[in-house]
Amino acid sequence: MYLSSLPGQTPVSIGAGCAILGLAGLTYVGGAMLVAGRIREYQPVGEDWLWHGAFPILAYVGFLIVAVVVCAGHVVWGLRVLAADTVFILLTAIHNAWDAATWVALSASRRKRDDSSDVTDSDTPGTA
Repeated sequence: MYLSSLPGQTPVSIGAGCAILGLAGLTYVGGAMLVAGRIREYQPVGEDWLWHGAFPILAYVGFLIVAVVVCAGHVVWGLRVLAADTVFILLTAIHNAWDAATWVALSASRRKRDDSSDVTDSDTPGTA
């Protein structure tokens, strides 16, 4: 979180930044989970709900906790939790980006294979 590395920050400004980040993140993840539940092409499984829903929600709740702890005057502990939470959400984002890239690549491969098998079947004499 870039805000916390700027000089002249106060506990209130760091807390406010973490609170805004936490609320914005919870809003985004909540909306994304609603959309994911309505997708017909792919039905998310338990691991998807965990990595794309529960872990980001946990991380954004962590930012809200940091906001409360820092504003309460426990700056050192709040910044330690902020560092751990930042690493947690970064690792979650790396996993989710890898998962999405793999899904797109495999979907394209399956689509290409299905398209080529349709052409091959119709071009082969004696097949219907």
